[in-house]
Amino acid sequence: MKVIESYIYIGANRRADVPVIEYLFAFDETELTIPVNAQWQEFSAQLAEVGLELEQVLSDGLGGECCTYFGALYAQAALSLQRAAGHRVKFTQCFAGKGVRHCRVIYEYEEREVGRRAGELAFYLLGQLLPSLEAEFEIIDRSDSWEQLRREFFEYARGRVLPIDTEIIIDAATRASVPCCKLDRFPYETRPEDFRIRRNSALRLGYGRYQHIVDSTFCVDRCSNLLPLLCHRASLLGLLHECGLPTPVLDPESSRLTTLSRASRAAARIGYPVVVKPTEKSGRQAISVAVADHEALALAVERVRRLGSGVWLEQHIAGREYRVVIANRHYLGTVALNPSCSGEVKNPHPSLIAHAQRVAEALDVGILVLTYVTIDIYKPIEQTGGAFVDLDLAPRLDDFLDPDSSLMRAAAEGLVHWLFPRGDRSRIPLVAVTGTNGKTTTSRMIHAILRHAGLSPGLACSEGLYLPDNSTLAQGDLAGVFGHLQLLGSPDIGSAVLETARGAVAKWGFGFDHCDVGVCLNVTEDHLQDSGIETLQDLTDLKRSIVSRARGAVVLNADNPACVSMLPFDDSQRVTLTSTEKTLQLLQGAHPDCDCFTLVERIDGRDHVVIYDRGCRVPVVALADIPATFDGAARHNVSNALHACCACYLLQVDISAIRSGISSFIMSFENTPGRMNIYGELPFQFILDYAHNPNGVSEFCRFIEQLKVNGRKIVAFSAAGYNPLEITRGNAQALAGYFDQYYCFNFLGNIEKGYDHVPGCLRDALIDSGVPAEGVAVRETGMDALEEILSQAAEGDLVVFLSGRRDRKQLWERVLETGRGRVTVHRSE
Repeated sequence: MKVIESYIYIGANRRADVPVIEYLFAFDETELTIPVNAQWQEFSAQLAEVGLELEQVLSDGLGGECCTYFGALYAQAALSLQRAAGHRVKFTQCFAGKGVRHCRVIYEYEEREVGRRAGELAFYLLGQLLPSLEAEFEIIDRSDSWEQLRREFFEYARGRVLPIDTEIIIDAATRASVPCCKLDRFPYETRPEDFRIRRNSALRLGYGRYQHIVDSTFCVDRCSNLLPLLCHRASLLGLLHECGLPTPVLDPESSRLTTLSRASRAAARIGYPVVVKPTEKSGRQAISVAVADHEALALAVERVRRLGSGVWLEQHIAGREYRVVIANRHYLGTVALNPSCSGEVKNPHPSLIAHAQRVAEALDVGILVLTYVTIDIYKPIEQTGGAFVDLDLAPRLDDFLDPDSSLMRAAAEGLVHWLFPRGDRSRIPLVAVTGTNGKTTTSRMIHAILRHAGLSPGLACSEGLYLPDNSTLAQGDLAGVFGHLQLLGSPDIGSAVLETARGAVAKWGFGFDHCDVGVCLNVTEDHLQDSGIETLQDLTDLKRSIVSRARGAVVLNADNPACVSMLPFDDSQRVTLTSTEKTLQLLQGAHPDCDCFTLVERIDGRDHVVIYDRGCRVPVVALADIPATFDGAARHNVSNALHACCACYLLQVDISAIRSGISSFIMSFENTPGRMNIYGELPFQFILDYAHNPNGVSEFCRFIEQLKVNGRKIVAFSAAGYNPLEITRGNAQALAGYFDQYYCFNFLGNIEKGYDHVPGCLRDALIDSGVPAEGVAVRETGMDALEEILSQAAEGDLVVFLSGRRDRKQLWERVLETGRGRVTVHRSE
């Protein structure tokens, strides 16, 4: 048995809306039957120890082959191990893979490392049932005993359990459609020295400028002024006293008691019995109640001092202890803590509720809990001598409320509604852009339009993260979950454009739960036989999973058959189509369910972008006024512009802002590095572009064909080595016949990964396509090819360089250096 593929998805993904781990297993012919031997009984018992009933798994109608049994057993074992450690997970899936002896297994995890370790331990268990696993798939040192491995796993996993009240808050946010990120989980990192109210409880609720950070049940950003009060008893009781609530009798020296003698004198002044507490509240309370004499006082003081804390004394209040829960500045309920009177108290005396409401109105906090002690909660406070002895601004609700408590749910909902009152936003407008070619350019176009519309957009793309002022937040290929999460966590943005690449989604999942508009530019053969994507249909399905997360509208390219094949979508999603080739009548006839189209139409002798919305015709901008289209000659950028204009229109951006934004967008190296960058300060014309697959190269050649060139046409290009051979050859075949001289080189990534065959493959494909052998040269790197081209290109020539992503900056700087030298090059006769 071998692992063919493995993925650890961070959040929602193509398989599920929860984080999952996925394996694709392959078995050989000797592993097709489960041996029912002496190990079976022991194996079944070990699974039962973690809550998994073996017979139930085998009776789920899964068929009799070992690979199917193995997948179900493995997924259930990994899940049950996590559940036994306190992690609340439930989703598994098992189905046939791409071969008859392949099995794809998926199981949910809550914390990444716990999920991974649970999978390792599940392998250990299954290795006892299938001896071949032990020989062929070593993960854990099998010299360790099951008891030892289980103990080590539980010790690790239990320290990373999500608090129940945190989980309830997440559920409340989900019901309110408030986006939520767990900041104590990968890819976020918290350092041990960071101040924390409670581990495993940090959440970011909301996107961009609307976000709030919650630690435990406390909103850190909105209540930062109250942070010093979280643990300071004197200040908390002082707040209660200011609100007119009865509190225990204190001694004037209560906050400065450092020795037993001082504590003894304070106790005498207060009068026994007293309560002894640490001055600062902490997880280790060391509280002594009803201390009745000096001897007991000495023991209590010693307990407190062992914590390294000062000593706090207050009057002992006789009676039972109750927790009074307040959320969103409203009284919710009261819970009795004593065994003789446990659970929620129905109809406490109105005086208690009135006092609680005064605190609620005085403190702007999402959730707070008062501790109240009284002999009779059904009588007025003034009659019972009851008092409020504590105030918790960051209560751990799961310390005194059951997980299924309605009061717990109400408190969580109150916190969410306090952060995001009805009518307030928690989300920012999001546009997700995917496709095989044109993603980065289209995303930058949308970013430019939204900037002109004043929507303070952020941009995540393959070049990095950009803020509303176009400054760089981070550099690198961030067109996936890691870039999306980082951008959406920026408080500077009021909207976001998310380039969403295939690889990131396939390997890591989504960085957002929903978007407003999903755009798919095209789907063509590229990146096949990678990340479980074998065919064009697989790639189409993956990209459809991206745009299907749009709650508002889906924008598809009607000129691309794969995009059209994605139809239909959910009735709640408005599907819009774009086309540079088809007429309105043709599209309406083919797609009667669509009522919005973005097309190219001629107005007053010039081609324009025109939107048809439910029969209303909206001219947007002339192609000649969109610099990126080169007066309409760059048809791929015409298509990109149509998608950008349509997406912004569906976000209800004003037409004037769309027009000004797209008209300001220029294909410079600074704006769109490596994409249609034209340098005109040399005797010959130089174009740097990123066309790197057959479809992209073909579209680029359509543009080149329209240029007037007096001299030779020279091109340098490569192809990604991970693609099947026919796709690699396709780059050369698409270029064949358009140029006079060809330079085949290798991308830096190809060289590092050992794809040495690429330049030779391209050369052979050119020659097979009719290009003379003397017109083809092979060079090791792009820089090697560029140096030779710069030395040979003559006045009037056109030089096209289709570079890789990593070396484009160096190549461009070398061209600029040559231009600054103002070298005059003449054609040799």
